Amino acid sequence: MNISSKQYIKIPQEISVERVSNKLIFKGPMGTDMLLLRIRVQLTTDVVVVTSELLDGFDSSNFLNSKAVRNTTISLIKQIFVGLISGFRKNLQLVGVGYRGFIQKKSNLDVLQLKLGFSHLCEIEVPSQLKVVCVKPTLISIFGCNKQTVSNFAAFVRSHKFPEPYKGKGILYAGEKIKIKKGKKA
Repeated sequence: MNISSKQYIKIPQEISVERVSNKLIFKGPMGTDMLLLRIRVQLTTDVVVVTSELLDGFDSSNFLNSKAVRNTTISLIKQIFVGLISGFRKNLQLVGVGYRGFIQKKSNLDVLQLKLGFSHLCEIEVPSQLKVVCVKPTLISIFGCNKQTVSNFAAFVRSHKFPEPYKGKGILYAGEKIKIKKGKKA
């Protein structure tokens, strides 16, 4: 087994990468992002070299573990490159009578307000690194440069009213199909 295998990742021209202790900091047209390292990484002017050697403090006796960490690090770096160049988007659809969403400015923060059939409005503060737009009253678009942040916020918004299987009402990801169950017959 070759324990010191290396993987080379070309850095796009629009992105600059710098290393600060055990972090990689990426700067691009869409903003900045950071990646904590568990594995040895070397930087040149146009290439990131990812090795299979774990940093000090991590168990380096298991080769398969170090290989998994290396491959995960490679995919996270490539994902950051995509996010900083073009960004990530998730669309949510509000399905139900009277279900509406809109953005309100409150003390220099964006707040997503949702009418979901409750007696009150659901108010959700939008993180500063995300941009949330209500394209239509029933279509919410979440945009950002970090895929995990975009997906986590979309899941958090969706958790306020999961789709129910009898009528299909709730917050759905765009394009999601809900399998409708039959109700009781009297």
